[in-house]
Amino acid sequence: MDYSSSALVPRCRRVFSSYLENFGYTLESGTDMEFWCDEIRRHSEFVNPQFMPENLDQSASRYVSIRKETGELACTIAFRFFETDDFMDDFEEGRFFYDRPEEHNWRHHQSGLRGKVQLSGNICSRGGLHSYDRGNSISWYITTVAYTYAIEAGAAATVGNTLPKITAAQLAPRLYGYRHSQMAEPHAFPFAEGEVPLALVWITGEEMREEVRMRTQFLETAPGHSMRTTVDSFNGILMAAE
Repeated sequence: MDYSSSALVPRCRRVFSSYLENFGYTLESGTDMEFWCDEIRRHSEFVNPQFMPENLDQSASRYVSIRKETGELACTIAFRFFETDDFMDDFEEGRFFYDRPEEHNWRHHQSGLRGKVQLSGNICSRGGLHSYDRGNSISWYITTVAYTYAIEAGAAATVGNTLPKITAAQLAPRLYGYRHSQMAEPHAFPFAEGEVPLALVWITGEEMREEVRMRTQFLETAPGHSMRTTVDSFNGILMAAE
């Protein structure tokens, strides 16, 4: 099996698409973020502000969705790419979410992460994960496919922000593939009520390639009894190796 960097992306997409089709799902991807935001709103869900065209330029954004045979949305995720000399500058000054943070009453975020998070270059900012088909670990499948776009773009890292309960439950590494996490100080974000503590989670470019290679290789030989048991088996092997 060829798992070289050049072959990894198409192999992963082919393997995951074929596997999902066995369970009645189809993969799709697009760049119309206005369409994506509207679809999320129809489900009465919170829309991550960094993917709203009125907040940020979306020319380097994309979404990946998994749909049921009926066309009903089962799971979706969005991500965008941007160049930065220092990710923490963008995060603390609000440029992570808005082109013009001051118009949204952004206050400087004393995150407490200076010196703990050092990311720069081409960053893939991932968020907007919405799962409407619970119980089958579908997030594991969609986040893997999302990584292939970051690998294809040569991203130095994929970064996300999430709530403490996600990191405490170890969902960030088990379902989403992140390798690192740091809890930021609470902040009054313009899109949230009151002060909210967010955790930054990330994975480097080399770690992404390793994660996608492992997941693809495993899925090619997985028994396929169910989507959930496949993911449980994969995580069981990882934990046994630690």
